[in-house]
Amino acid sequence: ITPEEAIAYMAFATGDLGDAISNYALPSNHVFHTVLMRWSTGLFGMNMIAMRLPALLASVLVLPLFYLLVRSLFNRYIALMALAMACAFPPMIELSALATGYSITWLCWIAALVLGRHLVRENNLVSAVLLGIVCAFGMWAVPSMLPMALMVFLWVMFSVLTKYERSVGERMGRLGLAVVLFTVLTVLLY
Repeated sequence: ITPEEAIAYMAFATGDLGDAISNYALPSNHVFHTVLMRWSTGLFGMNMIAMRLPALLASVLVLPLFYLLVRSLFNRYIALMALAMACAFPPMIELSALATGYSITWLCWIAALVLGRHLVRENNLVSAVLLGIVCAFGMWAVPSMLPMALMVFLWVMFSVLTKYERSVGERMGRLGLAVVLFTVLTVLLY
């Protein structure tokens, strides 16, 4: 167990849940991960596997989303190659093996890209709402999600502006809803 994992567990996951959610005194408190780690260790007991289980599950769940994203942008062959490279990328393997919120942020970022791509193509209100929610939960995991969330919102905005002429207003309104929802949820969660 690394010092960062131990500090996060001892200082936040073992105490009062309200304090863990509201106290960001130490940067090792990746709040959403701390809540999940608390539930995991409560369910499976205090051990290294239970501490690291939320990060591992997030790392496993990101792989099919990554495949879907790359497949929607290119084709299945490129998606399979990209997936193979992502599976064997040493920093991602390390992040999935540590009890930190970075793998949850990676999951939220890829989910936001998939939802953003769906929003651009289908102009779906549900995609816009989920995009805002997923980005807010990524911020709740680790605040360093902010540049990734901004990148997704700008990517969606520029994609809409360059691909559509008639439905730009409606599509930008849905993107605006996602941004407002992201902002409000992030403020509420912090």
